[in-house]
Amino acid sequence: MKVRKASIRAALIKCRRSSPRIALVLSLAAALLGDLASAQDKTAVTDADRQDASQGIIRLGMSADFSAGARALSIELYRGAMAYLLPLNNAGGLNGRRVVIKAYDDRYEPDLAIRNTLKLMDEDDVFALFSYVGTPTMNRTLPVLQMHHDKNFLLFFPFTGADTNRLPPYDQLSFNLRASYDQEMKGLINHFVAVNRTRIAVFYQADAYGRAGWGGLREALNQHGLEIAGEATYRRGSPFDQSYDRQVAIMQRLQPDAVVCVGTYPACAGFVRDMRDRDVDCPVATISFVGSGAMLKLLVAAEQESN
Repeated sequence: MKVRKASIRAALIKCRRSSPRIALVLSLAAALLGDLASAQDKTAVTDADRQDASQGIIRLGMSADFSAGARALSIELYRGAMAYLLPLNNAGGLNGRRVVIKAYDDRYEPDLAIRNTLKLMDEDDVFALFSYVGTPTMNRTLPVLQMHHDKNFLLFFPFTGADTNRLPPYDQLSFNLRASYDQEMKGLINHFVAVNRTRIAVFYQADAYGRAGWGGLREALNQHGLEIAGEATYRRGSPFDQSYDRQVAIMQRLQPDAVVCVGTYPACAGFVRDMRDRDVDCPVATISFVGSGAMLKLLVAAEQESN
């Protein structure tokens, strides 16, 4: 966190003259990271910049899944942001401006995310984009930002660990707060290897998100001279109550020492349920986007209904 704050301070100094709008955006980023000293440094923001936000409000635009398979993650992310912004606004906001979130539901669908993004930028006149949820949606949004680069829109803290916004050309359009999937996979595999579990299989979503996690797993295993023992996929949007017997049958044939899941919590919970129902009892690990709390609730509820 200290490194990120220092980076924002340095960027503020660099862009005060070259791009006042971006300077104000970075001031907002400092505030969202809890660095109010930098955020409220009046030398970082000109009087002209202060007039950009209408009626003393800074609007952040959010597109996330509020009604489909990743809704629990999006809802909790929104609640967490509001838990920070409410006291910030009650204390006077950022240089006297309230910070609000304009949120739209994209149901974890890239086409809807693009539509929401264009509406946020063109109609809602948001100051920056904020906390988009998911790799498939973010991957389609970044080219839109690139096309509108002359408007200096940035994306703050997307909830994804994919590398798309960490590498050129999109790394200049986004600020990351969370670890990458490569980093998470490295931690998981280091642990499994340490306890002598080296045949690692993967259950993943068949899209950009799943492939990002799959790539991180392959790289992490390669560092130990290992390969992926096998894989099973599922279609994005698959619900908890569908059967995952086909994927479990693959794991039964593979007999891995452990399985890593790269998916959403409904699908991963259904997969774990069917694994245990067929007495496949190897450890199952997930990366953070799965949402272990939401997944556990589904599994506990299913267990209670079966008793």
